[in-house]
Amino acid sequence: MPKEKRIYSEEEKAIFEQMFKDKETELRNFKEYDLVEIIRDRPEYTKEGFGVGDMGTILFNVEHGGQIEILVRNIEEFTDTELVVRREDVRKVDKWHTKKTIYSEEQKQSLIELSNKLAEEYKQKDIERCKKFGY
Repeated sequence: MPKEKRIYSEEEKAIFEQMFKDKETELRNFKEYDLVEIIRDRPEYTKEGFGVGDMGTILFNVEHGGQIEILVRNIEEFTDTELVVRREDVRKVDKWHTKKTIYSEEQKQSLIELSNKLAEEYKQKDIERCKKFGY
């Protein structure tokens, strides 16, 4: 016998949407298409030609082993490259910069400190999520 289709009220829909948003916030550090900036140089990024100040967008909202896949734009050549970065090596930004941001050594040092702080926050969030959801 086929199941009857239930029609949900607007109030019920709002509750479901809020539950989804809450769980999404707990499970994900980034959303798909978030605009991010690389804040730390690593050999694997510089090998691809990218470093501090380069911008990109999140391709998938799923992290694999603490890494995320972003689409980085080479501003001079107008080309896009997929790059896998550590989640603590990027930060969300509000708008796209038309030129690569050049940071002084002091600013780079403060960005490294930010990266280390983000790593600790993400690690703590992973522990809490694992306790709560089991994964």
